[in-house]
Amino acid sequence: MNRFQLDLSRVFGVVGLSLVVLGISQLAPLLVALVLPERRGVALPLLLGALTSLVPGIAIVRATRREHLRPPTRREALAGVALAWLAAVASAATPYVASGGVSVVDALVESASGLTTVGATILPDVDAIPAELHLWRALTHWLGGAGIVLVVLVAVPWLTPDVKATQGAEASFLTERYRGSTKATVQGLMFVYTGATLLNTLLLVVLGLSPWEALLHAFATISTGGFSTRTASMGAWGAGVQLVTVVFMLIGALSFATLGRAVEDLRRRCEAAREGAGRFGAAAAFLSESPGAVWRAFRSSPEVRGYLLMIALVSLGVALALSGGGAAQYKGLGGFAQALVDSLFTVCAISTTTGFCTVDYTTWPVATQIVLLGLMVVGGCSGSTAG
Repeated sequence: MNRFQLDLSRVFGVVGLSLVVLGISQLAPLLVALVLPERRGVALPLLLGALTSLVPGIAIVRATRREHLRPPTRREALAGVALAWLAAVASAATPYVASGGVSVVDALVESASGLTTVGATILPDVDAIPAELHLWRALTHWLGGAGIVLVVLVAVPWLTPDVKATQGAEASFLTERYRGSTKATVQGLMFVYTGATLLNTLLLVVLGLSPWEALLHAFATISTGGFSTRTASMGAWGAGVQLVTVVFMLIGALSFATLGRAVEDLRRRCEAAREGAGRFGAAAAFLSESPGAVWRAFRSSPEVRGYLLMIALVSLGVALALSGGGAAQYKGLGGFAQALVDSLFTVCAISTTTGFCTVDYTTWPVATQIVLLGLMVVGGCSGSTAG
């Protein structure tokens, strides 16, 4: 019967840490409410929402803290991760309830949708959502996407018979430590995740979005979540914004281990250039070597190559079907270009499970809708926020 026993302090310790992280994150909407004069009236409810996560989380962590805890068993790791997700959903629902106007059931649905990056919403008028709730919705996506990466790299090795990382190109994304240790690998992956978020934000600002909306959409894009600040979703902006969003949806749907290897390759080359030519040499190497590093990483992953090829071929096929389907807006050369943009965005949004939209694809030919339904089943690459 020993194999059925659990060290509950180890299991609930994971739950407590999850509540502390989410409680700290819930302070961000509170700061927005304090900064915006018209929103200060909701500061107290948001503070109460954060405290309902922090207080029990800290209490659980203190109660379960021990010296020299042994590594968790497979069963304990599974139980800890499962309970942590359930506690996180309940914790993340508190700001919705505390802000008023959202029932407990609806808040739980919105919370689960955010943390799992599903992107479905029960809020009928997204444009009318207060700023602090927009931020919290986006943060649940971003935290949920990051949580998937961390669970894969940290929790899953506990569940395998051999916790040592498999080395070499054939290593599974579940156990691969491409930087030599789990800690270094997690740091590398979080660097990729955070860096992609900041780059996405910067590009959206350059294309005309406000820094606020750019940041919130970057949170939703790189996590492949899809919560938008507009009821019209990404259809509220032009083709330039949509194409940039396509790129970062695909980044979120690619294996983060593959992206991490590209960053690690680039880092080594920049360090070598810096030793030889100083900072300017490192900067020049970064600009010149970035495409090559990405290409080498993608070339080493058949899954990534196959996924990108599938996206390209399906997008082209849907665009041809739209341009030949009789719709006036897709007639002629200009119409085909618009069909290609619409099909590429929709294919990427559905395949990556992001869920952004720009057009009503339910009016498209039935054959294209069947293809899109199949893409929902395919999802993204393994080891990604969409996998």
